[in-house]
Amino acid sequence: MNWMLLVIAGLLEVGWAIGLKYSHGFTRLWPSVWTAMAIVVSMVLLSVAMRSLPAGTAYAVWTGIGTVGTVILGIVLLGEPATLASRDLHRPRPARDHRTQGALARMSRQLGPHVHDLRHTFASHVMKRGGKVAERWEILGHAASDRSGRWKQSGAAPC
Repeated sequence: MNWMLLVIAGLLEVGWAIGLKYSHGFTRLWPSVWTAMAIVVSMVLLSVAMRSLPAGTAYAVWTGIGTVGTVILGIVLLGEPATLASRDLHRPRPARDHRTQGALARMSRQLGPHVHDLRHTFASHVMKRGGKVAERWEILGHAASDRSGRWKQSGAAPC
């Protein structure tokens, strides 16, 4: 009986995970109501099933059903890609245009030198952990990669 409750709880997890997408951030009434109800009932059934089932096993089964079901319904209902990785992960990021660079520079001036220092500190940590100069270049928002690489070649700290 507890295994049946666990399977139903897992299926309800699929329902609320997909319901989150349809609720548009809880801005649509009925999908939001369904999602909230599915969350509550799924959790209650999980907790009832865990009275006699080992916690690790019950949780693994519950999340497994939820994960596999959400992936399948995401492909079938939402038209999500059926690949292991999102295509967006492999797509190069667009270069910043001059307007964005100008806005970042104005914001940095308005907030003071601390923002500039924080960006450089973070970029330095990225480089110390094996980051590429191109990553540093993007973090700093430099217009040319030679500005980001110049300090590394000299061994001096970035300004």
